[in-house]
Amino acid sequence: EHTFSCILSFSTNIGTMSLFSRRAALVARGLTQSVTRSQGWVANAAKSKLVRPWSTAILSSRSTLDHGRCFSAEAKNAMERFVPQPPSKLTEEMASSISEMTEMYIDCGAANQRLKFLASQKDMSVVHKWQSMMEIFFSTQLHIVAGFGYQADEKGLVHFAQDLAAFQQTCKNEDFLLLLKTNRRDTWRSLVSASFELDVKDIPIFSIVDARNHMHKVSARMSSPEVLFEIQQNVSKIQVPNNNDMEMAMKHQALQEIIVYKVYMDGEDGKPGLVEEAGCGSGEKGYAAFQCAMADFEGDPLIGEYTQSAMLKMFDAAGINPGEVMEPGSQPRLTP
Repeated sequence: EHTFSCILSFSTNIGTMSLFSRRAALVARGLTQSVTRSQGWVANAAKSKLVRPWSTAILSSRSTLDHGRCFSAEAKNAMERFVPQPPSKLTEEMASSISEMTEMYIDCGAANQRLKFLASQKDMSVVHKWQSMMEIFFSTQLHIVAGFGYQADEKGLVHFAQDLAAFQQTCKNEDFLLLLKTNRRDTWRSLVSASFELDVKDIPIFSIVDARNHMHKVSARMSSPEVLFEIQQNVSKIQVPNNNDMEMAMKHQALQEIIVYKVYMDGEDGKPGLVEEAGCGSGEKGYAAFQCAMADFEGDPLIGEYTQSAMLKMFDAAGINPGEVMEPGSQPRLTP
């Protein structure tokens, strides 16, 4: 059945090709008839008058190419000036295609190779590994959305994210929205599991109640005097004269190190860390599994409130202006 469908498809494509003129079709038929004759197709093809028009066709095609060269230069210049534009709005087909291609690249493409190589870097800190993982993800998604006309840079990703959010708000197809959510979750889990050598089956699935309880504990730990004091001692004192961008980058990096290790992975008074307490395991794998499970509830308003309250206190202790590290109206993130 598969062979027949392939032959049928091939035959259909041949039948619809417009490259053969009527004369060329006659030549092809003449050659076919010659093949069926007992004298041998080579001799008959040489004798056949139907073959001779090919020489004329070749000569005429040369003059056509000469005219084509002049047109090609103009067309080339026009193509070089052409700038693709993003869609005026996303459709279900576009959103589905981008989602599925992203998942496929993360699972099977060059991105997957890069993620596995990243996982092999045992001496890399959790913060650096997580940031590198996100760079791979964003570059992969950028490659895909650029094919739909979005700018091939950070602005293009932001534009796509805004269009996707607008689409999700207006889409009435609940089944399709659930499909997008499932694809996003599967993609995220593939991304994290490949980067930290996790088995997807070992990543827990939290209920909304459990997720809110876990984040309440995280925010309480982040706001604790012990953590805020360490931030004051190790982050707020970082200074880079005449280079505010570098200073902010170094402060943000130091702050993330404290969040990952002091808040999530280290326990108080010899107790298990928060990620281990949540049943995600210990160390960097436990942190990765916890963040992967919590990603399912990124839009929850109560979790967002916990996050914002804690992060603002940490920014204050670090001497960081939230407006310098957050987009207007955005929510702070707990991941690097």
